[in-house]
Amino acid sequence: MRRIAAAGGLLAFTLAASLGVGELFVRLLLPAPSHYRVYAAGLDFTFEPRSEIMPGVSGPSRFVTNSQGMRADEPTGDETWRILAVGGSTTQCLYLDQAEAWPQRLQELLREDTGQRVWVGNVGKAGRYSSEHVLQVRHLLEQHEEIDALVLLLGANDAYRRLGAERYRPRDPERPEDRAYLLPRAFEEFPLEFALVPPSRSALYGLLDRTRRQLRSRSNWRNIEDRAGRNYAVWREHRAGAARLRDALPDLGDALEEYVGNLDRMAALAREHAVRVVFLTQPTIYRDDLPERERSLLWMGRVGPLGELGTNDYYSVASLARAFATYNEALLGFCRESGSDCIDLAAALPKDTRSFYDDVHFNEEGAERVARALLGHLRARPPFAD
Repeated sequence: MRRIAAAGGLLAFTLAASLGVGELFVRLLLPAPSHYRVYAAGLDFTFEPRSEIMPGVSGPSRFVTNSQGMRADEPTGDETWRILAVGGSTTQCLYLDQAEAWPQRLQELLREDTGQRVWVGNVGKAGRYSSEHVLQVRHLLEQHEEIDALVLLLGANDAYRRLGAERYRPRDPERPEDRAYLLPRAFEEFPLEFALVPPSRSALYGLLDRTRRQLRSRSNWRNIEDRAGRNYAVWREHRAGAARLRDALPDLGDALEEYVGNLDRMAALAREHAVRVVFLTQPTIYRDDLPERERSLLWMGRVGPLGELGTNDYYSVASLARAFATYNEALLGFCRESGSDCIDLAAALPKDTRSFYDDVHFNEEGAERVARALLGHLRARPPFAD
């Protein structure tokens, strides 16, 4: 028994010493990232969108990130005006070429129109909610003091999340347990925050967690939807075969309160950093008289996780139109009450394939319309106004 106890003690000591050495090695030589990046730096993927799946989109389309983890040109340091575009997939413009996404087009139009060195960074990321955008705005403004203005196109994912949930629970970016969920969704790289995890979790754990997330992220990028967007056909088939189309909307009260509260947080962060902010309402293709051709392009508005064909309820086109009108009116109301700068983009874009290839995502012409609407708005105000 003494020999067994001695062997057990030696094993425990050796394991503890090994972990200690490993912990010291990781802290000294493989430290956690010191910066927040929405995307990993140096991504370079090419998509081959098919116009029969995405009307108004043609390929090949490149998606490239700079050293700051943004879909943008590399800053040179001599820019006279720097703008950051924040939002979900309608800002990301995944299947549009780098030069066709509306943030990049805004940059080029402002440069041509004003003759100034304007830079626009794009940190739009599919599937993200306003709670995650709060964290992005907070940390990116702290990290990039050179940002002069924010353009915020968000809210679609908030609306779909509420509609898709039978029981809804808001997420608060200030609440530690929610932040632990939101932060890894908001950023692909971020400093290790021990406040997010039990103190017993070490730098070794942080390294393993970062490696796991990076491998998953790279895998997601390699397999994202698919390079030609064929999964849209599958999702459209599920909607077309819906078990039931719901016309009545759920209670939106808690979700709208969460959304407007996050708008207020982002506006306050912009004021704190002396950064101008422009809010955009979310355009959609939804309208009561939507022709069958456009209806066949829809795939969103599902209730619950995706199940077998014909097992999910979906919201009708009319109910989706009402839901987005409600969210957009909440944004416009917030801007009126707070005095925030806002563009009613939803009222400016045609609700057909001149703007969209599905429910909310812009095709090439739609992205150009967004960029030109922003150009006109910004051009009429300082510092670009004559």
